[in-house]
Amino acid sequence: MSPAQSQVLAPSPSTTADVRAKPCTVDVLVDALIVGRKLRHPVYDQNGILLLAAGTEITTELKSRLKDRGVVEIAVRREDAGTVTLLTSEEDGADPLSFRSELTSRLDGMIGSDSFFVKNSGAAVRDKVVLHGCKAYDPDKREYIIQQHEETAQTLDNMIREAMAGRRLSGNEITTVTATYLTELTADSDNVLTAASEAARDQELTNHCLQMSILSMAIGVEMGLDEVNVRTLGLCGLVHDWGMIRVPEELRKPRRFPDPGDYLPVQKHPIYALELLEQIEGVPSVVPLVAYQVHERPNGTGYPRRRCAQAIHLFAKILLVADTYIHLTHQQSYRLPVMPYAAMECLLKLAARKALDPKVVRALLNMVGLFPIGSCVVLTDGSVGRVYRRTADYTRPVVQRLQDSNGRVIPSSSPDSLVDLTESDLEVRQALPNLARKETALTDDELRIQARR
Repeated sequence: MSPAQSQVLAPSPSTTADVRAKPCTVDVLVDALIVGRKLRHPVYDQNGILLLAAGTEITTELKSRLKDRGVVEIAVRREDAGTVTLLTSEEDGADPLSFRSELTSRLDGMIGSDSFFVKNSGAAVRDKVVLHGCKAYDPDKREYIIQQHEETAQTLDNMIREAMAGRRLSGNEITTVTATYLTELTADSDNVLTAASEAARDQELTNHCLQMSILSMAIGVEMGLDEVNVRTLGLCGLVHDWGMIRVPEELRKPRRFPDPGDYLPVQKHPIYALELLEQIEGVPSVVPLVAYQVHERPNGTGYPRRRCAQAIHLFAKILLVADTYIHLTHQQSYRLPVMPYAAMECLLKLAARKALDPKVVRALLNMVGLFPIGSCVVLTDGSVGRVYRRTADYTRPVVQRLQDSNGRVIPSSSPDSLVDLTESDLEVRQALPNLARKETALTDDELRIQARR
C-alpha cells in the first residue's frame, strides 16, 4: 500500500479543513468513481475531516469501504471530477453555470454589506399571533383562504407568462398578496397553513410559490421578524422559483428518482429567475439576491455559487427550509408524499449536517410541531387521531381524536373529540401515515435527494 493509500479514511483531527464550504468541489457518487484513477487533491467529509488523501488510487475495495461507512457521495475538487468520473469538462469546469456578470456582480457585492443583514425597524409580528387551543377552524374563513389562494395562483401564473414574454410588470399586486396573508397568519396561522396546503395539492409552480411564501412568512414570524421583513420574505417566496419555468418539464417532473446528471440544468433556474425578475418594477433590492441564493446551503454544498453560512442571506435560508418541507410532504411525479413527521425528521437530519440552517429548522419545528398539523397519530390511551392545531409545546399538539382505543369512531361533534395534550396526561405514542393521502416513510434515497436539490 502506498503512503497516500495508507491515509485513506484516516479521521485525524489535525487534518481538518473547511474545504466543503469553498466553491471548488463537485458532489459525485461513490459508485461513479472509476477504478484505477488517482485523486490529485484530498477529499474531506462534511465535517472537514480528511476522507481521501491526495494521490489516492480508486479501487474496488476503497469504494466498498466508503459505502460500508455510509458514504455514498463525496465532494471532489473540480479539477479531479473529469478524471475520476465520466463528468465532461463542461459539467466539471470551474464555472459550470452560466453567469451574467451584470446580473450577479451587484448581488455578490451585497454580501456582508449593511443591506445584507436583516434588522427589524418595528415590533416583532410574533407578539400579535393568536394561539387558539382547541378552538375549531372558522369554515367561512377557511373557504375564503382557499378561494383567495386559487385567485392569487392565477394572478402569479399570468405574471410569469408576461415576464416570459418580456413585458414590464408592477410588483404592487403581489406585494399586496403578502400583506393579506400576513394578516390572516397572525389571526389563525394553523388555519392558513392547512388551507393553503389543501388548495395546492398539485404542486404546480404557482401553487408551490404561494405555499413557499406563506410557510416562509410563518417561519419568519416565529423567528421574531417585524412586519416589513416578513412581507419582504413572503414576496421572495412568491417569485424565487420563477426560473423553473425555463427548465425542461421532464426535469421539473421526473418520473424516476433524479440522477446526479439531472441536476445541472435544474441548477440554472436561479439565474433564469434573476432574468425574469428584471421585468418586475418596485421590488426591494434584496429580493433578487434571495432568489439567487435560495438553494445555497450552510455547509457550502448548494448552488449556484456554493456559498457557506455567513455568505447566505437569512431569507434564503428560511426559504430553503420551507422548500424542503413542502417538497417532502407533497406528492412528486416520482414518489408519494412523505409523512409530515418523517419530513420533520428529515429536516432535523439535514440540519445536523448543516445542509439546512439549524435555527431556521428549529423555528419551523416550533411553528408546525414535531407532529405537524395533519399528522395521523396514536395516543398513549390507544386512541387514534389527527393533529389539529399546534401549541406552545411542539411535542404536545391539539389532536382531533377519530377513533377510541377499540376502533370506534368518535364524532367530530363530540366534546371529547379535541384534546389539548398540554392540558392532558396523554402523549403521542406513534405517528401513522395518512392512508387517504398515501403517505410514505422517509427513504435513504429521498434523504440523499433532499441534501442536494
